[in-house]
Amino acid sequence: MVDQEVWIDESRPLRVSFDTHGWRFHPGARGIVGTPAEAFLRLVAVRGDTREVVEGVAGLRGRVALSTPEQALELVRLFTLPATHYLFPDSRRVEPAPADGAPGPARYTADYAAKVGIRPASARREGDGFVVERALLEAGGALVHARERVAADGAYALEEARTLDPRSPIVFPAYE
Repeated sequence: MVDQEVWIDESRPLRVSFDTHGWRFHPGARGIVGTPAEAFLRLVAVRGDTREVVEGVAGLRGRVALSTPEQALELVRLFTLPATHYLFPDSRRVEPAPADGAPGPARYTADYAAKVGIRPASARREGDGFVVERALLEAGGALVHARERVAADGAYALEEARTLDPRSPIVFPAYE
């Protein structure tokens, strides 16, 4: 249960395409409503009058129901995209993307992608769950090719992280 100092911004829900068993997800903040908020940097799950802080990636398990590989990829991106990964304190990787122009935080050039072998993210059904394969940038700067397993209930496991570049020039996002 969330203490009374944690509140959410109803105008900024995280929109997802998969079933959430009635839960809605919002970035959370700490403070008194109407005063400047201290950054809380956690995901808050809301259902009816219940508000629960999602303590990490494992906190999504049982709150979702995935039925397609695309939904599995969407779920893992919640805790690895630069726009939302910081909501999960145990997420120390981001999924970098091609740069539209000059490279920036979590962005890489086409030349670099060809040099180290970055492939587009993929997801497929395997057994009673899904396997996601994609490039991930670790907080320490290494770029890895990750193989991740996602169950239909949102259970997550990183099965393999094969190093593509131990000192990638891709910049891990920093937040103020």
